Amino acid sequence: MKHILLLLLVAASIFANAQTIYEIQGQTANSPYDGTEITTKGIVTATYSTGYFIQDGDTAWTGLYIYDQGNTPLIGDSVMLSGTVDEYYGMTEIINISAFSIINSENTLPEPILVASGDATEAYESVLIRVEEAECTNPDLGYGEWEINDGTGPIAVDDMGIAFAPTLGVSYTVTGPLNYSFSAYKIEPRDENDIQVAEALFFTTPLAITDIQETSVTLTWETNVAANTNVAIGTTDSLELDTITVATETTTHNITLDGLSANSFYYIKPFSATGGDTTISLISMIATKSTSSGEMKVYFNHSIDSSVMWQNYALSIPNEFTDTIISYINMAQSTLDITMYDIVDTTDNQVIRIMHAINDAYDRGVDIRYITDDLPENPLLDSLNPAINILAGNTEAIMHDKFMIIDRDDIQNSWVLTGSTNHTIANLNKDYNNIICIQDYQLAQAYNLEFNEMWGSETLTPDAGNALFGADKTDNTPHFFNIGGVEVQSYFSPSDKTTSKIIEVIDGAQESIEFAVLVFTENTLGTAILDAYNRGIDVRGIVDYTDYSGDEYSYLHDNGVNVLEYENA
Repeated sequence: MKHILLLLLVAASIFANAQTIYEIQGQTANSPYDGTEITTKGIVTATYSTGYFIQDGDTAWTGLYIYDQGNTPLIGDSVMLSGTVDEYYGMTEIINISAFSIINSENTLPEPILVASGDATEAYESVLIRVEEAECTNPDLGYGEWEINDGTGPIAVDDMGIAFAPTLGVSYTVTGPLNYSFSAYKIEPRDENDIQVAEALFFTTPLAITDIQETSVTLTWETNVAANTNVAIGTTDSLELDTITVATETTTHNITLDGLSANSFYYIKPFSATGGDTTISLISMIATKSTSSGEMKVYFNHSIDSSVMWQNYALSIPNEFTDTIISYINMAQSTLDITMYDIVDTTDNQVIRIMHAINDAYDRGVDIRYITDDLPENPLLDSLNPAINILAGNTEAIMHDKFMIIDRDDIQNSWVLTGSTNHTIANLNKDYNNIICIQDYQLAQAYNLEFNEMWGSETLTPDAGNALFGADKTDNTPHFFNIGGVEVQSYFSPSDKTTSKIIEVIDGAQESIEFAVLVFTENTLGTAILDAYNRGIDVRGIVDYTDYSGDEYSYLHDNGVNVLEYENA
């Protein structure tokens, strides 16, 4: 009895000395406890791979973010913890957790506070809020974020909990704790239930493009209620050719576009209507099947397990990447477009040989354009013929593309080379890398659209004032291709909602997932991998650099996922 009484007295003493979240927040931008070790408690309202949000009330100033990768409470747990208050770039949070306990579980969460989008500011930092019927005014702010506005001002929606692909012009009701990072407030939905479409008629599935043939393409989508099926189509975004309507009302929509031309792009706008309601949809692009060969090759610069190879596409060519790249450059007869992040050589002069091959192509009359990043010095580019135009871009982040387009307008000789390989001696020979080579006119044309957007021009001369990089880019290419009878999907980051597309593939896995990445820091991808593992998918992964802030390696490893920390010696 004395022991129980002593424990109760100790607990009562800790509770008495604890600070409320309202006191820690201090009703100012910076906490009066900044840099001080405190003890506090609250109910967990949201969890993410790097920490969790807690709340001890249902009003403003009662939420707090806990940066904690050592403890994994569940939503609804009442927790008590000690740690240091820190103003992390303007976000009040608790770090260096020195004590942690779960008081009880399955508690009712504070009701989300209804806030106008323009009023979601400091007082609601880390508080569970809801913004209702706010229109998506920007579907891609970059880095997985999008924007909504209910007429009072914009607020960003982030992807710590879920990667979501919104539609411009559609209204949403969004719930989640309010985060602050990179000088902006943003709502952090916890899962798909925190994002609700606030429209009478809307798409419930993304547009699917299937059965791609030389003269036809099939489109399918679903709506929340029965409606008719329509597609406007054109060779320009004016959609000047036709609008096809199937009057039968249904929730499952399927329409085949016939009479198309091979080797062609079309602009389409699918939509459904019933009564006075029409779905809000955007104009997108489709590609018919090309008459190219569809030849594909995937090269690896280290040994491979050929027993799992499909269609004999994979080739192991140690120490032959340089010669292989040069052999493709030597194939170019009319055009050569190159994007490359890093170009570094050593005394063995492997990379300078690639530069010489580019110069040789120029000397035989090939039109050459070259895009690189604005940060690496890349002095080897000085060895290119001065008449070859080079554009260094993306001042906000990095231009990390690594692709070449060869003879883009030649149906039978257009090639796309992409993959993980920079033109550096380490990437070519030492590091584990790949080069993917595809002979397809339609894919080459899609890559050309992407190149021109960054180049700012369709000519040999770049237009830096019109060039778009990073978050400024647009989703301006087709994504579905039939290449030699193989379905291929292509997306460019960050404009094409790449995170959500990767998650779709992970969520669709039936048996196994293997991944190998240099860096893994995207929370929603880590969550998707763990969810796949928990539903019985055989997951194997390799991560090279694991010491980045927010790295997902520990999160996956500590939860039982078979992931290897690769140390590049």
